[in-house]
Amino acid sequence: MFKKLTASLLVALMCLTLASAVGFAQTKTITMYHAFTSNTLLALRNLINDFQKEFPNIRVRAEYVGDALNQKIQAAVTAGNPPDLAWLHSGEHSEYARTGAIYNLSETFISGPNGLSEEELNDFFPIMKTYMEYNYDGNWWGLPVNATTMAFVYNADMVRAAGYDPDNLQVETWEEFAEFAASLTNARDGVYGLHVPVYTGGMASYFDWFFRPFIWSAGGKYVEDDLQKVAFDSPEAKEAVQFFYDLIYTYEGGTLSPPSQAFDMGKVAIHLDGPWSIPQFNNLRFEWRAMLYPVGPSGQRFHPSAAEPVVIFKDAKYPEEAWEFLKFWVRPDNLAKWAITSGYLPTRRSVMDSPDYMKVIEETPGLAVFVEGLEYGATAEITPEYNKIVDEYTAAVELILNQKADLDEAIDTAAAKSNAIIAQYWRDNPQEYEDLMKVLQNGN
Repeated sequence: MFKKLTASLLVALMCLTLASAVGFAQTKTITMYHAFTSNTLLALRNLINDFQKEFPNIRVRAEYVGDALNQKIQAAVTAGNPPDLAWLHSGEHSEYARTGAIYNLSETFISGPNGLSEEELNDFFPIMKTYMEYNYDGNWWGLPVNATTMAFVYNADMVRAAGYDPDNLQVETWEEFAEFAASLTNARDGVYGLHVPVYTGGMASYFDWFFRPFIWSAGGKYVEDDLQKVAFDSPEAKEAVQFFYDLIYTYEGGTLSPPSQAFDMGKVAIHLDGPWSIPQFNNLRFEWRAMLYPVGPSGQRFHPSAAEPVVIFKDAKYPEEAWEFLKFWVRPDNLAKWAITSGYLPTRRSVMDSPDYMKVIEETPGLAVFVEGLEYGATAEITPEYNKIVDEYTAAVELILNQKADLDEAIDTAAAKSNAIIAQYWRDNPQEYEDLMKVLQNGN
């Protein structure tokens, strides 16, 4: 009897051991590179904990890489040992798509049985899709987990003192915006309605991000569709520069050089910024609100926007499991938690249906405006020799707005120099141009 019982216990123990071994063998660990810190790192830890409760056989090892993120990914890809997936800064996925290092999610996962429906894809703000494409080819090369945009933040106390209702501000058009800025200006006391942020050199790309929406809302473009020449010398594009010139000198509603911390000190009433500054805004001595970009002569408004993707690498050890994690991440309920903790804007519209996120909206003045701005999100056209072209244009605008150059002459000169730079670039890289145009034509 004892021997039989012992034998039975041994068999049971062996079965349990075998089951545990099988379970252990089925557990797969995916690796993700990121550069998250502070609240975003906390959001990632919470996300992973929630995921592993739902998918206990998939473990996520998140590796913080910091500022060397892109370099480490490139080295890992070259060595044939990339992470399964990685978070990237906005726009960085294009190079990995071009070299075939990451999966085209549209072809590999999204269209599969465990993919995403058209309804789910259409739930993302339209600008998110544009950012996930490679040169506007119509495909999703990553899924966006972070979104951001910019808006005009204003001092509600100053606005109220000027006779406006800061909670019901009726400022829609360029003209109304200029008049509004002028009404908040008292140059004698060193107080201005708007700081016009014209930056050159290393900050030129910031100016470019802020300014292009005004070119678009005037009905203009920055670069021609065939990418052979710039288009910022068109009458429509010049109208955007003229608008800011008039705002500063005709309406007397703005300044190019306010004192340091001018908005915080109440020396500038309207300040261009993003949702990343909301924690600082909430510590100001005055109430603040936010407003959308004004509608331009074309009858449209545009907002500078960006999206940060997570991508899956072709040499990933566990691509299917990586997709499961990424799909879980962009589920509306999880994106709501992510946005609340990280402070980033949501990438999907349905996050606004979350009671928890709506509570944050109600408690945070101005946040709803930033989210609404994503509906008008736009991204810069492909610009050959981007840094050189932006430097030429920004330098010209700075001279114009400082009354050191004629508008037409300065812009036309910058356009001529830029066109020469572009022409030389395509002469040196004819195959790149041919490949790029094929992608653009197929995408359209």
